[in-house]
Amino acid sequence: MAANEEKDEEKKELVYYSDGEFRFYKLTTNGEFTNYVTSFNWSGSLEAAARSVNFTIAYTTPKKDADFKNMQIDLGERILMIFVPRNTAKVIMLFNGVVFLKNRSSDGYSMDFTAFDDMVYLAKSEVQMKFSNMPAKDIITQTCNSLNVKVGNIHEDFNIKCDFIADKMTATEVINKCIKACEAQYGWRYKAVILPSEGKEKGGKWLLNVVRADGNDVVANFKISDETNLLSAQHGSSIEDMVNQVAIVNDNGDVTGYIKLPEEIKKYGLIQKVYKYNQKEVTENAAKLLLKKVKEHSSLSALGNIECVSGFVIDVEEEQIKGQFMIIADRHSVQNGQYRMELTLDYIVKPDDRTGAVSEGNVNPMPTKNNGAKKKAGQGIKAVKPGLSEGINAFKGQSYTPDPKNGCVWAATGISSYYSPWAAEQFNNGVVYVPTLIQNARAAGMYHRYGECTLEPGDIIVYGDSHVVVSTGGYGYAGNSSSKKKVVVGSDFTNMSGKYATGVIKTSRG
Repeated sequence: MAANEEKDEEKKELVYYSDGEFRFYKLTTNGEFTNYVTSFNWSGSLEAAARSVNFTIAYTTPKKDADFKNMQIDLGERILMIFVPRNTAKVIMLFNGVVFLKNRSSDGYSMDFTAFDDMVYLAKSEVQMKFSNMPAKDIITQTCNSLNVKVGNIHEDFNIKCDFIADKMTATEVINKCIKACEAQYGWRYKAVILPSEGKEKGGKWLLNVVRADGNDVVANFKISDETNLLSAQHGSSIEDMVNQVAIVNDNGDVTGYIKLPEEIKKYGLIQKVYKYNQKEVTENAAKLLLKKVKEHSSLSALGNIECVSGFVIDVEEEQIKGQFMIIADRHSVQNGQYRMELTLDYIVKPDDRTGAVSEGNVNPMPTKNNGAKKKAGQGIKAVKPGLSEGINAFKGQSYTPDPKNGCVWAATGISSYYSPWAAEQFNNGVVYVPTLIQNARAAGMYHRYGECTLEPGDIIVYGDSHVVVSTGGYGYAGNSSSKKKVVVGSDFTNMSGKYATGVIKTSRG
């Protein structure tokens, strides 16, 4: 036998219980049925709503074996699957879900079951809700709570505001809509998963978490290699789904710019998609997400590791697949004492690493209209104090007619346009979205973190990505009130209904 064949044979002799034991429990009756399980597999992906477990148990009838005592598992029973590493009291919870399917052939000696985790309830249940300028985090929490699914940690990116009606949408569709909004805003991929709460013992609480698939969750001290644990690997490529140019269209339907991949266009020909301006998204980020290079298809089969699940990152060293890859789909199986896993892999692409992408023209168009604003911009009066007074007098008591609750950028840029040419430009260009205002201020070198500079009358005070007002000196401010639905003058900008100042735009200086 050749040396490499001996190595393959050695790998195949490794069995799952060399490092620990898988155990199965019925939480409904608190009974263990591990000894009845003859084979099982569990799987999930970044796209699938729920993780699932398929398991087979020994089962017969009194006519075939009168002494055999069957294990009764019913539809709707809650199943727990854990892993107990050898020589330790530690318990690793792998799955907690409900039996949805069971099947048995009368001529066999087994029964098959399929269970899904609680994400399945979100995928199968419809909701009717209206969300108005609500943080995505709160939308997800409210939706899950309405279906008795408890929420754990939701990534901080989900503080962005969303505005839509969930008309007979499934809860999963609501969550995915929030995820797509964050992907368009920040460029990362995200995943909603059911995970056990920290510090809970067997049978403890399982919570919905929304995590960012950014490559930070690396399976530690583990590598898949063709010299140790790799059984087989496949790698292919395709340009069928390629997009190498995105045309950006403003709200008048005019093309204002392009984001393109010149090398791919030259090599494979032009394949274009159109991105239509949306004031709730950072246009350039959202458009870049549409770019797609050569599609790499990588998958492998290896000896199993319970930590290798979708969303995590692994190190691979194989002839054609080398480096760190994100797992986008996983399937683990145990049969005849052999624990294997099949993984589908993808390259990790950071939002700011669209290698080779170039911009042409205006890739961040602004609204072409003033959207019903009742006042015109000032003329950029240089003296701040007189201009500030005129701006406040012009806008105080006025409402942003398209949406009276959400006119904070319109009010702040309108007031400060009476002394700041930059603010007048933002107002006249119709900027009404806080992230866009921040982005433009950063580009102009006018944005500072709150506390890093002296706050002066005429500066715009920023509260995260959701609100802005104008400083009038001391603790005073002027800006749009969402509750009163008009522009007001207040005495304490630190008392803003739970919002905290995070930045300053130095409109007092031009």
